Amino acid sequence: MPKRKDKIRWEEINPLGKIIKLRNNNYIHVKNCHPDVCALYETARNTIKNPLEIWRDTEEKSKVWYYFNKVDEETCELLNIDINYIMVVVKQIQGEFLIASWYNVNQIGKKGAKKIWP
Repeated sequence: MPKRKDKIRWEEINPLGKIIKLRNNNYIHVKNCHPDVCALYETARNTIKNPLEIWRDTEEKSKVWYYFNKVDEETCELLNIDINYIMVVVKQIQGEFLIASWYNVNQIGKKGAKKIWP
């Protein structure tokens, strides 16, 4: 649950017309728990605006979406990481769509989720 006074670092509109927000506490989570992909900050932002695919958990009560995008080779070389894609996890909490985290993945898709866009 987001803290009321937690600063919004940015917000973007996804292809489905939803406003997706990155709050400071979630950015700090990525920075502390996933430092290898924290530098993909702008890639995560672009993934919300222009994803290759969006997936959603298949569990009926779940309100979690997964946004996928390609990470270009130059960025991977610059950061010395060996990945193909970024997956940005978005959760709906009290009517807001908030980025929970992002990860590096080698393929598009998520077990227990289905593709909903495009």
